Amino acid sequence: MARIAAVRDSLKERIQQHKLTGNGHPTPAENMMRRVTYGRKYKGTEKELIETNPEKALEYEEYLSKTVAFFSTLLEAQRVSMKSAHAG
Repeated sequence: MARIAAVRDSLKERIQQHKLTGNGHPTPAENMMRRVTYGRKYKGTEKELIETNPEKALEYEEYLSKTVAFFSTLLEAQRVSMKSAHAG
């Protein structure tokens, strides 16, 4: 039942988005959250996501490092946006 309620809430946002923009597609933020959810399901079993191929390990480490930096920047931008929304 909780999943159905979540889907309904998601559809409400899409309907509102369509009313505002004429486009009922998910926002980039919604799409990103869906993709990030895949990795989050490994919480507690992160070792399953470790790259063990020595030929790919350094590239993977660099990718993870850049991704962490990206999400840190995104988090700060989200916080600034929320402060601005609450101040106005």
